[in-house]
Amino acid sequence: MKSFTTAAAVAAFAGLASAKHCQELTVPVTISARNGKYDQAKLTPQTNIDVTNFILLQSRQGTNYSQTALEGYQTVSGTYNIAATYCAPDSGSASTVQVLTHGIGFDRSYWDSPYANGNYSYVNQATSRGYATFAFDRLGIGHSSHGEPVNEIQVLLEVAALKSLTDKIREGSIQGVPKYGKNGTFLPYFLLGGNFVQANKNPALATYVNGYLAPADASAVQTNFFAPGDFDPNILTFATQTGQPVTIGELLTIGGSTGSKNLFKGPVLIITGEYDVPYCGGNCLAAPTGYNSIPETSKQYLPNASPFQVDIVKGAGHGLNYQYTHTTTYNDILSFFEQNGLAASGSGKSSQAQPPAGKPPGGMGGNWGTSAAGAGGNAVTQIDDGQPQVPTGKPVQQISDGTSASCVCTSQS
Repeated sequence: MKSFTTAAAVAAFAGLASAKHCQELTVPVTISARNGKYDQAKLTPQTNIDVTNFILLQSRQGTNYSQTALEGYQTVSGTYNIAATYCAPDSGSASTVQVLTHGIGFDRSYWDSPYANGNYSYVNQATSRGYATFAFDRLGIGHSSHGEPVNEIQVLLEVAALKSLTDKIREGSIQGVPKYGKNGTFLPYFLLGGNFVQANKNPALATYVNGYLAPADASAVQTNFFAPGDFDPNILTFATQTGQPVTIGELLTIGGSTGSKNLFKGPVLIITGEYDVPYCGGNCLAAPTGYNSIPETSKQYLPNASPFQVDIVKGAGHGLNYQYTHTTTYNDILSFFEQNGLAASGSGKSSQAQPPAGKPPGGMGGNWGTSAAGAGGNAVTQIDDGQPQVPTGKPVQQISDGTSASCVCTSQS
């Protein structure tokens, strides 16, 4: 029986780069969602001053600007093209596929980064353990269909796109991708530190319309995603140059799929960095009374999840895949799947990722071989949004970095 998982960011050895074969796909999805309705003319920024004003209003303590600006709801429907990459082990067919969702600021390459000869590639690590992977650009981002950034490209429409993709994988209706069944999910989000500006002011993002926002410089990217001492300065440059935007609509609806109880009964892993800024304000261990960490508070929304596990990656920030501790993160995610009935059949021994060159085991942010996680909300779990869901059949694992806000499982940013 084949299964599948979803993941937003994972890395591996450079030596494993040739251990997989991949194909680029364009998958049409016909979806609809109950989106928030906002004043498009008022909320679409025309200048970077407008962008800053929006961010200040959205982040003001003691107020809920998203609710204040909300005029009502409307159903948004359409057929969109989703750009994806399917990879399988060279050793043969995989019994389980991981569906990988990236978060805000990235595209699907977050999971299979070419940086340092693939040393940071989660896809390499997953395929080396016998899994197939299906990474995709979220709706509105990268090579997937773009859209109107205030009332169209919102969180719940992105969730609908993710559900449509998992349905198609389970049905076996995507050409070139075998039919799979069960799934696990891994998903990750931030504002003032982002120093957001109009995305189209960046020549690399010039095709995006007003209302798509992006960090202004490397300092903004560092503030949101990287912890001090846990990253190669060159990868910060790489992440800045390859970064992707976020829409006004996503930021307005970022909490739209959270805050209510989910009756999902399967295994859930939330993994994030100790110093995650978007989810934890820079310290995930500064937990409320009765909890060991801020991400652990998600348990109240997943009362039936079993097991429910939270891992905090020591020394890491929010962008887990780009930290020195990425190997700890990858090993922890894959081990969680293997320990909870979602191992890739015939994968044999689990290969352990190695520390990047110049970063000895146990160094700052290292803790090689221990489980760790990103702060605030990278969740690995069986996906279930409480709605009529895809039938349980063959295993499908889902992973997301939380920033996509579609973390119906718990967590992209």
